[in-house]
Amino acid sequence: MKILRPEEAEGLHLVMREFTPEELAEAYRLAREAFTAADLQAYTELDEGILAREVLGELEGNGQPARYEVHLSARTERHIKELRALAVAAHNGAEFATTLGQIMERLEAGPWSFGEPLYRLPAMEVHVRQVVLSSLVVDFAVHDRLPLVFLRGIKRAAVNLAGQDGAQPGGEVRPKTEGTIRIIRPEDSRGEPLLFRELTPEEPAEVYRLARESFTAADLQKYTELDEGVPAREVLAELEAAQKAIEEKPQ
Repeated sequence: MKILRPEEAEGLHLVMREFTPEELAEAYRLAREAFTAADLQAYTELDEGILAREVLGELEGNGQPARYEVHLSARTERHIKELRALAVAAHNGAEFATTLGQIMERLEAGPWSFGEPLYRLPAMEVHVRQVVLSSLVVDFAVHDRLPLVFLRGIKRAAVNLAGQDGAQPGGEVRPKTEGTIRIIRPEDSRGEPLLFRELTPEEPAEVYRLARESFTAADLQKYTELDEGVPAREVLAELEAAQKAIEEKPQ
């Protein structure tokens, strides 16, 4: 039995098989002896590295990045449609569909490197993450072993700008602080139009901070509930078809 480093195994075939208990003990002994000062030094070097889950996804896809299935809960589907209605009312339906499409694409292609981590639920075998893109704040869970993503929360990031009209539906005028950022849940929108714009370089950090603070125990509880859900692509296709119908409607 020999311990070979990758650079010493060029041209050799890698045969996989289960070790007997005796062989496993011998392999551990040889591996300890093969671990050198140079190997230890490698752990003192600064290296940003890459996520192991991304590499595993590529291996599982035979060299092609694995695609994850994204599922929405019924509640999230309803909230997405409510937010879309607010975006359409502000003539931002196309921006809403595009942003949501970009989020879905990233969740399907590489959820482990998208957004920021929040919590791990060991019993459910998922990691809960959160992402901010344009005016949308989405939380989702990635399964530890399976290529599955569960999207259970969507909120909006409202940025009040200098000179922005503070008038609300019904004539109410709310006091606004210049540059204030608010995280608003769909049920708290109260018909306020959903506006879209690119965040400045300084704003994402603040939006992420506020989004983390707005994530409650009730939000986390949603990931422990059984919900068959619906494929996110079906909902996105429905929204895109509705937006296309609006754009093709004679003015």
